[in-house]
Amino acid sequence: MNHLDLLDRIVLSLQETLNGSELTPSHLMILTTTGMEIVETISTFSGPQKKDMVVQALSRVTNSASLSDDSRDQLEDMILNLLPSVIDVIISTANGQYKFKHKPKGKVKKTISKILKKSD
Repeated sequence: MNHLDLLDRIVLSLQETLNGSELTPSHLMILTTTGMEIVETISTFSGPQKKDMVVQALSRVTNSASLSDDSRDQLEDMILNLLPSVIDVIISTANGQYKFKHKPKGKVKKTISKILKKSD
């Protein structure tokens, strides 16, 4: 499967994950982890290629969504300028590179546990 076919499949999967919901910044985080799970199964791509694939897919999802120009610009800015670093932090955390002094509680604990379980 070539790069573009794979990208199209990832975009479709992310759109299905939205299930008709309006795309919001909080959805970006969910879609980011979903995209990371999908590209993790691709053994022929390097880590940076996988990250780029997720960023490209999220950008396509954003550009195809029914959004105001301001919302689209805001989300696209987040995708291009914030998400690559977020992906790096998620991967580093999953690999045990960050040690937290205080244990997370409530929703934060549940979210972190979910992310870490998915990365196993």
